[in-house]
Amino acid sequence: MLTGENGILTQANKAKIEQSHGAVKDALALAYNEWQIEVRTADTTRLASKEVVTIKGKEEKSLAGTSSTFLEFLENNGYIKEGTTDVLDVEELTGGKQALGNGDTTDIYKIEEQDGKYVVNYIEEDNSKKQIWSIGIDEEEEETGEVTLEPDTGKEELILVYNVQNGDTIELPYYLQWFDGENENSATFNFTVDWGDGTTENITNADIATKAIHTYNNLEQVGELKIKISGTYESIATSNESSEYRQGYDKLVRVEQWGTTGIKTLGLMYCINLTQLATPTESSFKDLASVSLEGSGITSIPDKLFANCSNITSFYNAFDNCTNLTTIGNYAFANCSNVTSFGGTFDNCTNLTTIGDYAFANCSNVTSFGGTFDNCTNLTTIGNYAFANCSNVTSFGGTFDNCTNLTTIGDYAFANCSNVTSFESVFYGLSNLTTIGDYAFANCSNVTSFHNTFSGCSNLETIGEHMFAGCTSVESYRFTFIGCGNLTGKAPKLWLTGDNSKENGFKGTPDGYNCFMGCEGLENYNEIPEYWKYEPM
Repeated sequence: MLTGENGILTQANKAKIEQSHGAVKDALALAYNEWQIEVRTADTTRLASKEVVTIKGKEEKSLAGTSSTFLEFLENNGYIKEGTTDVLDVEELTGGKQALGNGDTTDIYKIEEQDGKYVVNYIEEDNSKKQIWSIGIDEEEEETGEVTLEPDTGKEELILVYNVQNGDTIELPYYLQWFDGENENSATFNFTVDWGDGTTENITNADIATKAIHTYNNLEQVGELKIKISGTYESIATSNESSEYRQGYDKLVRVEQWGTTGIKTLGLMYCINLTQLATPTESSFKDLASVSLEGSGITSIPDKLFANCSNITSFYNAFDNCTNLTTIGNYAFANCSNVTSFGGTFDNCTNLTTIGDYAFANCSNVTSFGGTFDNCTNLTTIGNYAFANCSNVTSFGGTFDNCTNLTTIGDYAFANCSNVTSFESVFYGLSNLTTIGDYAFANCSNVTSFHNTFSGCSNLETIGEHMFAGCTSVESYRFTFIGCGNLTGKAPKLWLTGDNSKENGFKGTPDGYNCFMGCEGLENYNEIPEYWKYEPM
């Protein structure tokens, strides 16, 4: 231990030890949350199989994560001294950030599970322990990102609801081909239709052209009427082979049930009075390969609507001009593992306000969301984990252009987007943005630039202290929060990352030139180096 001439710790040495404790505590907090992200939202391609893990004291199956305990995570990442089970390698853990403890018999840090907590003790010279960090393994349940759907039993029929008057003619929405994303293929029809007026018919490919049309003449009660379809019905489409619309397409008001008819193509375009869609059951969309609801009147995309649709490769323009759409539900597109692009999907959805939790999580082959929400001028909320684990996306540039009313970015919203290289200017000038959740960009390990990311977000008040945890490749935080004069709380200590130090004036890498300029309301504003808050050009 470091002592003064009389064996009494000098104030300088006390300060050095406290600084070391602080560095270890900060590093442990980051590591713990990296582990939490790993077991909840990490890239599923890293797993050989799903495994049962313990998260905050609860056993549950996780879609991600290969470390069943935090101690195992520390060992896997080289944070435990070789030949030990509990001694922290603090140089590796902290990146050598002014931390004591090299694994000798004294002056070391040990971690263990104790009384429902992870506890770290600092071993004093006399072998006494000083607890410097702990975190409870509590009973709070957390979402994993896994998506399950209701069983099919009792919901095998496709049910379409029309608003029908006497004299109206309805033509079933069908197309003789289904689209696989590249080519058209022959669709199969072999079903029974209940027209809702006491009439039923059996229809196949051979007679669908004549039998799929029905006129209502003797309705005792007009208004909403359910048409029920059971059997095989592979392609739903409002337009026919001559690119004209099926009769009565504008009278479709909702899809009450998707059934299990083997739907491969869903194309309810320009059904202007179609406002509601059902949530599918577990087999409704297992073969679904293409979607278009362009120009329809839907007001929301239900929770889990296209979750786990592994045969879809693109949603390009799927909801273009859906001007009544306000909400993308939780898990709506989660685990669409073969989609490569959402570009243009929500063009001109000017009334969209909310992207739900996990809405696009685990879309592991998407390479770009560029233009996805272009001109969604009323978008206010990006939910928790909304884009988490989109591990092949390289950029979010252009994704939120003109989303001038955005107020909230949720916790873990972009966590584990491990191939994104830049968030430069992505949220630049969004003056209504008030909140960025904790761990919002955690483990975006290849991002090199957050230059100007939130520059000019003049109403931004709250940012997560760990919002950049695990962003280990960042080279630039230049101007990241410049002009965010309403910021409160604690700024993330970005100036202590990389090779920055007091010795180089905190002007190393990452470069934080004027990162927090004008953010004087931050609790730790006085701790921020001058170069990071004001340095003349």
